[in-house]
Amino acid sequence: MTDWSSLRDAYGDASKVPDLLNRLSPNPEDSVWDDLWSRICHQGTVYSASFAALPHLLQWAQTVPAVQRAMVLALAGAIIASQHIVSGAECRTAAIEETAAGFEQLGLETLAQSELTPSDFIYAAQAVLAVRGEPAWSEELEHLNDGELVGVCTNCGVELYLVVGKYGFFVTADEWGNRENTKRAPIVAATAGSLTGVQRWLYAQAVAAHHERIAEWLLYLFGSTDCPGCGQRIGVVEAVERASGPTRG
Repeated sequence: MTDWSSLRDAYGDASKVPDLLNRLSPNPEDSVWDDLWSRICHQGTVYSASFAALPHLLQWAQTVPAVQRAMVLALAGAIIASQHIVSGAECRTAAIEETAAGFEQLGLETLAQSELTPSDFIYAAQAVLAVRGEPAWSEELEHLNDGELVGVCTNCGVELYLVVGKYGFFVTADEWGNRENTKRAPIVAATAGSLTGVQRWLYAQAVAAHHERIAEWLLYLFGSTDCPGCGQRIGVVEAVERASGPTRG
């Protein structure tokens, strides 16, 4: 039995975490999710209680329909993706090994649901990538929901805004919101036949679940553009991975 008072969360000892776990709700708008995120995955920071919570999150996720799992998968994936920034390797490794196969299975079942919202599909896909140990995309994929990813040119090092999704498909080195005169370069989409590895897997999941819009976004995400700083052709993925840092990319 877990001694939660001996574990830590964002606010001190983790004695309040089990009550939150007991109150989990299929409704992603329920305040219990905000409370739990703030304690065990506060702004991407994780704690000893975060990993102790994984088996409980998995057990709960197995009791709800696939279309209601996006929130719990997102939380579990965020904890697993952040494991490199907390001490106590033995504790976190054991918790992740114990739950990884279960979360991967639930994530794949969830991705197959055509009735998922686009944002929930992206969160579920990111959770699967976290469990599989993919470095950058277990943390960066969710930014497709925002329509913008941050990158760094792999040639000249300038910081970039890579706009992919609901606002269009372009790259700029300037703040672009509500500014039509920013220097922009279009992103050229990849072709489905050129994709390999994780990229091909993600695209195939979107197509199989009839998420045509996400499939289109992914082709642009895996495409290329001209850096507005130096004019050299760069890959969107490579720019995002360069910005995500050496420990994750």
